[in-house]
Amino acid sequence: MSEPVFAAEAELKWRSNFKFDARVGGFSFSMDEPPEIGGEASGLSPLDLLAASVGGCLSASLVFCFKKARISPQGISVKSKAIVTRENGYLRVKRVDVELNVELDEESAKKAEQCLSIFRNYCIVTESVIRGIQVNLELKTQRK
Repeated sequence: MSEPVFAAEAELKWRSNFKFDARVGGFSFSMDEPPEIGGEASGLSPLDLLAASVGGCLSASLVFCFKKARISPQGISVKSKAIVTRENGYLRVKRVDVELNVELDEESAKKAEQCLSIFRNYCIVTESVIRGIQVNLELKTQRK
């Protein structure tokens, strides 16, 4: 097993129902589940964050490749949607659909072909999610 290069850490504190206060990398935000599963949609859901993570990582990977190739895009926008289905009675993410739009001038478009064919390899999140990620859980209970 290879040594970790770096890590991301999140802390969550339960407020009520499906609501949590989250702190990630010095940023604080609220999390909640959508009404379809009993939440009030008063904050981002884990599914929202998954969709944003995949789309954001792919976009950042493209920017990384463009920077290495000295290509200046005119604009980049992304839409990503995590699609949920029911499997064996449980809700599961079936797929994440991503639409990545890139605006390039004529000169950059010619130079960008290689980046457009390999940028996805640099995406930490997407390439990990599609292979499956090991999750280690340590469950601690306290009685008060």
